[in-house]
Amino acid sequence: GRIFKSYADGFTMRRLNAIGLQYGRKVLHQPNIDLSVLSDKLWRYYVSTTLTEDGCANLSLNSRSNTLRFYVAWSRSIDITKYVPKDFISVLDRGKSYKLSDIWEIDRNIFDVIYRNPPALLLNEFTNIVQRHAKDPKYYVDPSSWPRPRPSYVHFSKSGNLTVSWEFRVQSSQLVRIFHDKYGMLKGTWKHNVFEKYYDFYMNHLGRRLNDHDLEKYYDLKEKYPYKIDRKWMFNKYKELFGELK
Repeated sequence: GRIFKSYADGFTMRRLNAIGLQYGRKVLHQPNIDLSVLSDKLWRYYVSTTLTEDGCANLSLNSRSNTLRFYVAWSRSIDITKYVPKDFISVLDRGKSYKLSDIWEIDRNIFDVIYRNPPALLLNEFTNIVQRHAKDPKYYVDPSSWPRPRPSYVHFSKSGNLTVSWEFRVQSSQLVRIFHDKYGMLKGTWKHNVFEKYYDFYMNHLGRRLNDHDLEKYYDLKEKYPYKIDRKWMFNKYKELFGELK
């Protein structure tokens, strides 16, 4: 496989650091960017980029009722190694991810550590989205309607670092519609294609019990547009951007 890397010169890095993007890994050094100063246009681009790079839009089926579920989410992680007792670390397997229920069974006191140390960037993003939509006449949302970010899983790396992944997820039809209409994914990406296909199917069947024909279309959609990037699409996009493979 091929890996593409981008580099910034020293001047650009110093400017990024000045606005709150600290040097080093984000899980260790949480960015403290003042998002409130962004114009509405820049804020929309910021959220679209975040959804594309660190988020997802997922369509699923409630098999009991044959109705659709849809959510939009993005995640941020934070390293909590220095806050966790060494005897807890010693029972974990390196390179393994753990459900929160697994952590509870091992040592429920770790939950206090997890909830006391959320990723500052995600809380910053959450606060901004709540405040902005409380003042948005077109896409107004009552502040109490937003679900708060929550921890989703814990990962113990091969290098011995314990990180917690937190997720901000919306799944009400009102909030899903706002994320689609106001933000969306960056156009030209695989995630944008998937989001649009899933969203159209979701809206066309919202609140309805799927019949056999609908179910066939649902499974066909999930097969043609999986969350994982389609390899054929990826190679075509590569040729579009960089020319033929050599």
